[in-house]
Amino acid sequence: MSPSSPGSPVPILECAGLTKIFRVGNIETTAVSGADLTIRPGDFVSIMGRSGSGKSTMLAMLGLIESPSDGQLTAFGRELIGMSRADRAMLRNRHLGFVFQFFHLISDMTVAENISLPMLLAGAKRDQIRRRVDELTERLGISHRRAHRPFELSGGQQQRVAVARALANAPDLLLLDEPTGNLDSENSESLMQLLVELNREGLAICLVTHDPLCAQQASRRMVMNDGVLSDF
Repeated sequence: MSPSSPGSPVPILECAGLTKIFRVGNIETTAVSGADLTIRPGDFVSIMGRSGSGKSTMLAMLGLIESPSDGQLTAFGRELIGMSRADRAMLRNRHLGFVFQFFHLISDMTVAENISLPMLLAGAKRDQIRRRVDELTERLGISHRRAHRPFELSGGQQQRVAVARALANAPDLLLLDEPTGNLDSENSESLMQLLVELNREGLAICLVTHDPLCAQQASRRMVMNDGVLSDF
């Protein structure tokens, strides 16, 4: 991987030779093989690939949810491999927002409580949390659903709650796993418009998808095939 040029923004995330091998007994499966990727402030990166291509595993490693088997991974120039679980969790909470394919909202919490959770974990004050929840629910058009629980929401509304939760701590990078995979065409288009707006405002975004229409919204497109990441 080439070094950053003088004066260029320090990468939010940078990986070189990133590899993930799953082992079950004597069987090894390489999900990601030697991936190189740099994400800088303001980037909008899409990684397209078929189911089973390794793209979700790649995203999970970038989001510090899955540990690599080999390679280098840094955030803001700081090496992450070998970092303690507690330090990784703190970095993820404060700098990364992750939106899961199946939302993973907490079923017995309201919309407001789900969005509040990352801020509570970061030690934010109650009035700060209230203001941020107000801001995000208004921005994402779900303020009228603040007191509802996930099972009372449509798929599009649940996805917007998941995005709001990921944005709660004003992350440097938003990571999304198949963000339109469980949405109809209208909700998919609305969500992608929101992501484009957020990126124009300066938020770095990296998403994985099998949908070409979703992928083409990004300014930088990549493809993953059998665990190998390459430019589109």
